Amino acid sequence: MKPPILRRSLFKLIVVVLVCLILRTLVYLIFNKNSQHEAKIDVEDDKSRLIQLKQVRILPIGGSNVIFDQPWDLPSEKSYNTVEEAVKSTANRRYIVSSMSYSHGLGNLMFEYAALYYYARKYKAFLVFPDDCLLRRAFEKLEKVIYVNSTSLYEYVESNEDRRIQEKACCVYLPDLEMFKSSDIEIVDGYFQAFRYFWPELDSEVRKSFQFLEGVKKRALDYIRPYQDRIRIGVHVRHGVDITWHSRNLHHGHVSAPAEYYGRAMRRVSNGEQVVFVVVSDNISWAKRNLVGDNIVFVDSTEREVDLAILSYCNHTIMSTGTFSWWAGYLANGTTVRFKDWPRNGSDLDHMVDKKNYFLPHWIEL
Repeated sequence: MKPPILRRSLFKLIVVVLVCLILRTLVYLIFNKNSQHEAKIDVEDDKSRLIQLKQVRILPIGGSNVIFDQPWDLPSEKSYNTVEEAVKSTANRRYIVSSMSYSHGLGNLMFEYAALYYYARKYKAFLVFPDDCLLRRAFEKLEKVIYVNSTSLYEYVESNEDRRIQEKACCVYLPDLEMFKSSDIEIVDGYFQAFRYFWPELDSEVRKSFQFLEGVKKRALDYIRPYQDRIRIGVHVRHGVDITWHSRNLHHGHVSAPAEYYGRAMRRVSNGEQVVFVVVSDNISWAKRNLVGDNIVFVDSTEREVDLAILSYCNHTIMSTGTFSWWAGYLANGTTVRFKDWPRNGSDLDHMVDKKNYFLPHWIEL
């Protein structure tokens, strides 16, 4: 028989292990639960008809786990009741309808819009989006876009599923996608994550579409105003549970950049100059533990749109992984450092990502 002290120690160890397993399971179940979006829209009955939305971050993870609830005003856009009404009411020959529902991540949506804008320019078409498109929470005016009631648009897409063009691979370039061979209305959805759709030829036009709303811009500029006289280096640290605990994402090939990468990148970009590192993260406590220095400030924001705007108003960028980080580097348009070991070598995602069309050629690899 084991001594009483040993039995008690074993019992405590078993309890600790069980508690850890239960907690991990709960977090996994919460994260994998289908995203549910509750819209709360207050419309003022005046000429401006400003819509107020607010966002609450449920967990510091990906963009798909947010609900509508945003603390700045959005100018209303004309929204048609149906796709048919939009086509009848607008004098154009061709339309590209998209549910914009492949991913609710802000960076993913920006890629999808930018690629669809390329096709709209190529085929002289309008883009038709649902009026609850999440890009409206961030940007003033998306060029070549008209809006349709979201429920009606989703029903239209579902009823025409056999005609729907879907690009499920995340990071490939398909410039010759054929459209409008038998209809003046195409239904297109996908990731379309490749810069070659819009850079460099449509660079200025895409940047024009991605001008932040005044409410977003004001919050971002208020934050960085104390550092206006210094060189600002935006640092995006992605270290949430979606890429550190999520088994499906990890198996697929997602990885998080280690602390050593950020240290090397910060030394590389600062180059001995007087700089301030502006850190945005989905796990700010991890960032504070691992990034140490007198010239580092950490952004305690709860709105991803404001986070992206802050990074875009920096002079240079240190990326982590993912499309949010990609657009931070693109919009800042300075020296950009990226993490070279994403995706994990040999993974499914590694075979899927066409790096020469995904990362801009002048970005620095570390």
